[in-house]
Amino acid sequence: YAPPEPEPAPVPEPEAVDEDDDASPEFDASDLNDPEFDDAPKPRATAIPARRIMAEEDEEDEEDPFADLRDNSPAAQKPA
Repeated sequence: YAPPEPEPAPVPEPEAVDEDDDASPEFDASDLNDPEFDDAPKPRATAIPARRIMAEEDEEDEEDPFADLRDNSPAAQKPA
């Protein structure tokens, strides 16, 4: 039966390095208000084409209670 080993000595933390407060920051948030800050062209947003959903109501069809909710618009038609 061996005696327990002593705990290792704690590792000292590295000292904090003082940064030069007089140095100008790499990024200045005040530049965001400058109109010439970002000279890259803005991408144009493409408009999503408007789609009109047309449904045919068939109250006589009792087999499919959701038949009147089916989308019959030309955009929804499958090409033949």
